Amino acid sequence: MTHELKAEYEFRAVRTWHIVPEGDSWSLCGSPLAPAARTRPIDEMPHTGGLCRRCQMLHRGVRRREKYGLGGDPLV
Repeated sequence: MTHELKAEYEFRAVRTWHIVPEGDSWSLCGSPLAPAARTRPIDEMPHTGGLCRRCQMLHRGVRRREKYGLGGDPLV
């Protein structure tokens, strides 16, 4: 599954960057985001400030499951 970064806004400024499955509007941490919110490639994660800590932790778990071939949905 491919992921991307999507912005959460507060007064037209980016408040937090969340990790979402590509093309989705729900972050890994469960936050609903505007469908037209600004996005960034997931490769920019190490260089992006203001990342949602919970999304980062959940994304690490997803990557480990993919790496070791563990099946099932890690969020269930």
